[in-house]
Amino acid sequence: PPPIRWPGVFRTALVPCACRCCSAVERLARDYDGTEADPRPYFLTGKMDYNLYSEDCEFADPFVSFEGRRRFRENLENLAGGFIVDSSTRTLDTSLTRGEGGAPSSYETRLMVKLQLGLPWKPVLAWPWGVEHVFDPQSNLIVQHIERWEVSPAALAAGRRAARPAHH
Repeated sequence: PPPIRWPGVFRTALVPCACRCCSAVERLARDYDGTEADPRPYFLTGKMDYNLYSEDCEFADPFVSFEGRRRFRENLENLAGGFIVDSSTRTLDTSLTRGEGGAPSSYETRLMVKLQLGLPWKPVLAWPWGVEHVFDPQSNLIVQHIERWEVSPAALAAGRRAARPAHH
């Protein structure tokens, strides 16, 4: 079936949903929404619903892939603990693809992300970023968290096209 698209909206509770993973998607959307006190998404705060993920979930981005939600949590806490000193995000698109016939459902996000890193020259990185969250059809836990960057990892690492020094 075609995905259900909600441009610029994470609050999936407002959209009717009939798949088994809908409550998990609603919980995941709250992680993207942040809290009233801190409306930044989970990947900037380190605060998220870790019970949405299987213990051996695969986490992948264009640089690295590993398994284990504990390691993912540690990585997020390190990023949120001072490496990222300023940030902004804007939702570009979200979609839910319902799995049929035993196939997994997935929830995809796409955001414009802008980060200032806590390095002496205060680089600012900006690029479209997205994640596909794949759900296990039996447990409804996320078994794959696959990041996609719309910039080459080499350019991002080298600071080309996506990075510039902060203005003083």
